[in-house]
Amino acid sequence: MNIEKARKAERLIARRYEMQGYAVTIGPSAEQIPFSLNGYRPDLLATNGKEQLLVEVNTSGTRLDTDLILSADREVQRHPGWKFLIVTVPDDQLIDDASSGPPPGAVTPRGIGARLAEIDRLGIRADTAGFAVPALWTVIVVSLRSLLSRGGEAVERYTDLSLVNRAYSFGYISSEDHEALKRFLALRNEEVHGLMSKATAGDCEEMRNMAGSLLAELRECAQSEDR
Repeated sequence: MNIEKARKAERLIARRYEMQGYAVTIGPSAEQIPFSLNGYRPDLLATNGKEQLLVEVNTSGTRLDTDLILSADREVQRHPGWKFLIVTVPDDQLIDDASSGPPPGAVTPRGIGARLAEIDRLGIRADTAGFAVPALWTVIVVSLRSLLSRGGEAVERYTDLSLVNRAYSFGYISSEDHEALKRFLALRNEEVHGLMSKATAGDCEEMRNMAGSLLAELRECAQSEDR
């Protein structure tokens, strides 16, 4: 099985559930599920307070263990409020998956700074929001991933929302920044998925300032490590 392909698919489906208001965990532990699935481990756990979804994310050409899947489904049906779903992601939906990672070299402070300078050159205005919002969000996410990974966090399987929540829990961002980042994520999703954008010039500038602050913090961390 192509592990990177599977992870892209998981992140893609996780983002879709997050856009619907679910809190999503990729690769939930057995302790997060209050009953045994007899050795089966779902790819996602999505909860919204009313229901809990256990999701198997399948990709084209992947064979499922039918006996294990059916056994898990029968067990889930015994528990009110829980559902078991299988979601298949076609290959063409994975080609432009923005969560697949930054370009090579972009995870260093120098690479992130170069990307931010490129965005600045192209202009940050309301009429460039279609480019600026997703591009700035990528800079923000890469910076957060770099900060948390330097602190020892295994961040490669976090969705964007999980990453933001984790950064807040560990004190990398304030409560005000936490709320702002959730708003920026919603704006990014509107732009990427072709929805009616509500992004203003002020939003773009606020995202730019956030990206700059995170980059400055990342540079400071890198300098401390070099001493």
